[in-house]
Amino acid sequence: MNTNSVHDYLMVLKLMSFDENLFRKEFKKTLTWITPEEFHKVEVWMYDNKYHTIFPGLVEMLKSPVDVNKK
Repeated sequence: MNTNSVHDYLMVLKLMSFDENLFRKEFKKTLTWITPEEFHKVEVWMYDNKYHTIFPGLVEMLKSPVDVNKK
C-alpha cells in the first residue's frame, strides 16, 4: 500500500523541474502511484505552477492515462 500523498509526489516533481527529462520521468511515475481521483489535483498544480507550458503534453496524459510509459 502506498502511504505517500499526492502532495509528496508534487514536491518531488517541483524538485525535478530543473531538468525536463527528470521531470517527465517522475511525472510518469507519479501517474502510476496516485489514484484516478487525484489526477485533478495534479492537473491544477501543473496549471498553477505553469508547468503545463514548460513541459507541454503532460497535462493531456492526465485526461487519458493509458500507457504512461509511452513517450
